[in-house]
Amino acid sequence: MAVGFVLLLVTLAFLAFASFSDMRTREVADELSLGLFAAALAIRLLYSVWSTDPAFFLVPFAVSCGFLIFGLVMYGLKQWGGGDLLLLVGLGAAFGTLPADLAQAFPRRAAAAASLMPFWLGFIVNILVVGSAYGLLWILYYFLTRPSLKKVFVQQVRKNWLILSITLAISLISLKLVGIAGSFLNISLFLIILLIMLSKSVESDIFVKKISPGDLRVEDWLVKDVTARGRVIASASSPGLTKTDIAAIKHAFSAGTLDGREIVVKEGIPFVPVFPLALVLTVAFGDPITLLLLRIYGF
Repeated sequence: MAVGFVLLLVTLAFLAFASFSDMRTREVADELSLGLFAAALAIRLLYSVWSTDPAFFLVPFAVSCGFLIFGLVMYGLKQWGGGDLLLLVGLGAAFGTLPADLAQAFPRRAAAAASLMPFWLGFIVNILVVGSAYGLLWILYYFLTRPSLKKVFVQQVRKNWLILSITLAISLISLKLVGIAGSFLNISLFLIILLIMLSKSVESDIFVKKISPGDLRVEDWLVKDVTARGRVIASASSPGLTKTDIAAIKHAFSAGTLDGREIVVKEGIPFVPVFPLALVLTVAFGDPITLLLLRIYGF
């Protein structure tokens, strides 16, 4: 039974809908994420009973719990929204382990994963790597379409020229020694640093916005506290706005007690498309750390 391909198709279908929603509205319905979680666990449970292999169900369930913790950390750091977090939990249930039929379809990748890194950890590595490159492309787009941002970027490069030069040198040396696949991790580090610099250049002009209380959404990230007559009613230190926060802000606005008429929020990029890209890369090729070790030691 090609259960791995069934899981892959079901997962990619859910992620396609979630990616479209994220790109269009910057939101992902909880029903999509919970639907992926339920569908993945149901498929794994049925196959686990049929094959008398309890680990096929129990290990991914445990991985999804670990993904929940990782997602909560990213959510608390205001790097991901709640939709990203729930999708990651669903992905843990679907691909906490790599089913045997998928492993056999990609034998080179399977041999590496079996000996060097569990599939779920390689998937997390690829999410971070692909996410960095993806974020860089988004910010580069904003940067190129708004020439006024170039001056700020040049200032960031001059300020961080030493660490940027060292990282670039390491990436080029590793590229010469172990090739593109093996040096993928070092190149990614260089991209992450460049991403941070570009982010600093465009953040205040692109991602920080002033909106009216009526346009607030659950999980919006506040840049500064919202106050009513000097009293904080929604804190910028929280991971995101809740329904209670929004209700309090709207009530203060209606009552005329809100300090100011606009709320300063930070809007992120639509991150969900990173998940299907990272999943396909991990299934087909593995992760950059494994590729690097294989290249160096000739496995």
